[in-house]
Amino acid sequence: MSNISKLTILLPLYNSSEFLVDLIDCILKNDLPRQTVKLVMIDDGSNDKTIEIIETYLDELKQSFSRVMFFRQHQNVGVSQNHKTLLTFVETEYFCFIDSDDVFSPDKLRHQINVMDANSDFAMCGTDHVTFNRNEKVVLPAFQQDLVLEELDLRLYLKNIPPSQNSTLVYRTSMFRLFEAGTRYHFDIANQISIMCQDAARMCILRFPFSGYRVGTGYSKDLSKNLPTFLKVIDDIAFPIICMGSIIPRHIIFVRYLRFLLPYLKILFFEHGILGLLFGVARAIRTIPILISKNQSLPTLKLEVLDAEKHQENLVAIGH
Repeated sequence: MSNISKLTILLPLYNSSEFLVDLIDCILKNDLPRQTVKLVMIDDGSNDKTIEIIETYLDELKQSFSRVMFFRQHQNVGVSQNHKTLLTFVETEYFCFIDSDDVFSPDKLRHQINVMDANSDFAMCGTDHVTFNRNEKVVLPAFQQDLVLEELDLRLYLKNIPPSQNSTLVYRTSMFRLFEAGTRYHFDIANQISIMCQDAARMCILRFPFSGYRVGTGYSKDLSKNLPTFLKVIDDIAFPIICMGSIIPRHIIFVRYLRFLLPYLKILFFEHGILGLLFGVARAIRTIPILISKNQSLPTLKLEVLDAEKHQENLVAIGH
């Protein structure tokens, strides 16, 4: 890479003010050398105090990283589009996404970069994490308390899918692939599968709770606002599982699909009652014929051919 920086941290923002200060504190305490890290933040049309909070810390952030870039979208474009725009700024050897309501330890990124540097066939490096809710109550503790490096090939990855949350991962830029078919909302699992399907690609997980993954902060009780999100999730969990068809038997694919589907149907019922559940079941039924059809291809897009001009044309720079 021509850039001095080694890692780009990508921070997508949208109405993130409630927990943003906690994350900024983690970012500032990150112990990688400042000249090796670049930070890119894009706000997707927030109407809370997200931009004001970032502006408050902007000078301190600029002192902590080789380069800091902060933009806002001209209008709200949605999670997937905002992620793709962030990806167009990646010029470093590695990059990572960090969700705006999560936290991580100061040494997390350093451990990951050291492992990736020592293993050129690792496409991704994730970590274990503690899952907690908006009230800081732990709902799922980490499995491992000792630092252990676990290596996964494609077979082991599929057996353990998803082995890591997206915001715990560091990606090797040269091996990154964007899964096109199922990226309308959540595309982390789909991307991971498209990466692992490459020849000789492997990933690793640092079995230690370097990260804290916060759940329950993005749900809205408004059916009209939240239901489309869940229906898109049902679509998106189907496409990557379909693409396992050339690797594992179809009946296993169907079981895997149900494993991912049922928790979302449960959330739809508890958040939106019987109407939400019926919408979810209808969307799932529509997807089943695809699951039992012939093997599907895996359309992917290389990071370097993303249309940067198209994705960046509606950005407004802040504090540059």
